[in-house]
Amino acid sequence: MKAAMNARRRSGRNVCGWVFVAVLVVGWACPRFVTPATAQAGDRGEFTLLSGADTYAVERFTRTPNRLESELRGPSLGRIQISAVIDPDESVPELTLRFWPVDAAEGDPPNQSATITMRQDTAVIAITSPPGINPQPLSSARDAFVYMNPSFALMEQMIRRARAAGGASASFPVFLAEGGETANVSILNATTDAVTVILGPIIDVVMDAEGHLLSASLQGQNLHVVRSDFP
Repeated sequence: MKAAMNARRRSGRNVCGWVFVAVLVVGWACPRFVTPATAQAGDRGEFTLLSGADTYAVERFTRTPNRLESELRGPSLGRIQISAVIDPDESVPELTLRFWPVDAAEGDPPNQSATITMRQDTAVIAITSPPGINPQPLSSARDAFVYMNPSFALMEQMIRRARAAGGASASFPVFLAEGGETANVSILNATTDAVTVILGPIIDVVMDAEGHLLSASLQGQNLHVVRSDFP
């Protein structure tokens, strides 16, 4: 997995850094999305990730009680499909990721794909593309939430996890899919409409009572996220 991740860093598409280092395209048109066929009807929406007035990426997602399906696209990000298992406590113990480069055509197979599964305090990474790589266990923390930056559908799920735990605030370990590291997230004022997420940077989030992330901004950076519906 490390070799694959290093290859992606060499390609210039580091999607894990919170500072979006994309080559932003002014007036970039939103690409055609395909809602994952495996997701049943449920909560769904679209997040637009903006740097100033420029679009960095658009994420469309569908959530059911036990599954989250998401697709991120951006002019320098390429395409990332995310399929997450949701536990009854709203945690995410397993994530399947598929990556396409910027120049991939519709219908091309992913150039990288992997499933990350938490097993107690170990993240087991099973790479399916490219083939021939044995599963790799990485030390993490017990019951860590598996996260892929910059997915705000997964960020929303983190806050839902904090709300499910009860109490005004929550803190729990997060396994970062890119880089293979484990960090601790702190979610403050989780039950209110003004939530603060601390995961490296400080992220101010506006939520509604039903657990929908409506907007977000990163303190000290001209980066913000807005939610909308899609048909």
